[in-house]
This record gives sequence, C-alpha cells and structure tokens, in this order.
Amino acid sequence: MKRIIAALLAALLLACLAANAGAEAPGEDMTDRFLGEWVGDAYRMYVRLDEEDGICARLTQAEGDRVWEFYRCLYDADEARLYAPNYTRYREYIDWDTMELVQEDWALGDLGLTWFAFAEDDDALIACEVPEVDEPITLSRVSEEEDFV
Repeated sequence: MKRIIAALLAALLLACLAANAGAEAPGEDMTDRFLGEWVGDAYRMYVRLDEEDGICARLTQAEGDRVWEFYRCLYDADEARLYAPNYTRYREYIDWDTMELVQEDWALGDLGLTWFAFAEDDDALIACEVPEVDEPITLSRVSEEEDFV
C-alpha cells in the first residue's frame, strides 16, 4: 500500500513538474550548480548531464559496495530541488579471482522520492529519501563537471 501511495505521489509530482517546465525557464540554469563530483563521510556522488537521460547521478558508498544510479532528474525552481524519481540500485565489487567487476542484487525502482538540495550556506549538497538509507546524506563539492569533460 505504501509503495502504491509513493508511486502515485511521485507521478503527481512529475506531472506538476512537466506542466511547469515551460514557465520555469530561468530555473533550468540552476541545474548547473548540481553538476560535478561530491563527497561525504560515507558516500560519493557524481552528477552529470547526459544527452539521452538528462541529469544523471551516481551515488556510491565510500567504504561499501552499494550503488544508486539516478537518471532523468528534474529540477523544481520553486523548491530549488533536483528530484530523482528514476533509479537503479545494486551491489558492485571486484571479484579478485576473475579480476572482473561484479554487479548483483539489482533493484529497479521506476519511481522514487529521492531529491537533492543545497544546504542554507550553499556549500553542501543534501541527498534526501535515498532508497535504503535512513538519514539525509550531506556531501561537499570536490570538482565541477567541466573537470571531467
């Protein structure tokens, strides 16, 4: 029941964001603030702009094997948030016997409620409602996206 409610709320949010997309043209410029590499005590994230999937983010555990990939993120200028309703979650590690990167325990989430926003001082990025993470994640910028192009 909770999943159905969450999916309906996410669909409603997406519909509202799509309806406001034409009116929020100045907000589109604000998405550049999110792009780049971010690190925290337990997590790392890289946010980039992709021609096919729009704004994408890859969040990984610094000392673990969990990975979240968010794609088709939407910026809400009124809330000053980047919403990430589409995601994939999995475990990723190196099999030292075969020297291969292994990805397992896939979880495809068609609709989620994850969102990113800047802290009041604009120095930190806060990730909220990340699937399977109980508390918000605070990240600091390490580099701009242009550093990797």
